[in-house]
Amino acid sequence: DWESAAGIDKHCAAFPVELPLWALEVYSDEGAVVLDPFMGSGTTGVACVKRGRNFIGSEKNEAYFKLAEERINTCLIEIEEHSREEFPEDLPKVCEDI
Repeated sequence: DWESAAGIDKHCAAFPVELPLWALEVYSDEGAVVLDPFMGSGTTGVACVKRGRNFIGSEKNEAYFKLAEERINTCLIEIEEHSREEFPEDLPKVCEDI
């Protein structure tokens, strides 16, 4: 079930963050700019934060835009807090619940 895997209810195109994580690893380099013109709840943006890509997203639905902004900012904060810890090799585990 894509909706439950993505953690987003009632979104017609929800997908788990593992999908863009894989695509980013295969098709882009760290520091690249990724454009998502239909960002919905921001799953690709969260994946970009986790993989060190720059992200530009656009969404016409204000509620989804706010949700995406919240998810991406939460991930940025978690990574910033985690980077101050002693064991940065655990970084892939950060933002798992976002």
